[in-house]
Amino acid sequence: MRVTVSNLIPKDVVHMKLLKSFLKDEQGLETVEYAIIAGLIVSGLIAIIVSIGVWVKGAFTTLQTELSA
Repeated sequence: MRVTVSNLIPKDVVHMKLLKSFLKDEQGLETVEYAIIAGLIVSGLIAIIVSIGVWVKGAFTTLQTELSA
């Protein structure tokens, strides 16, 4: 069965109008772009923090080894 406006109940017509207006609206694209940029920044920060943590752990391990010898 093909869906047309004539065989939909009024609630479905409202949903179709909302869907069409949502698809035409481009303001959400800016939000998505900002979310992607924020995600990239957070991913970069996590990578930096992890690498610093590995470096610090190595430095303390070396220090501990030298002090116990």
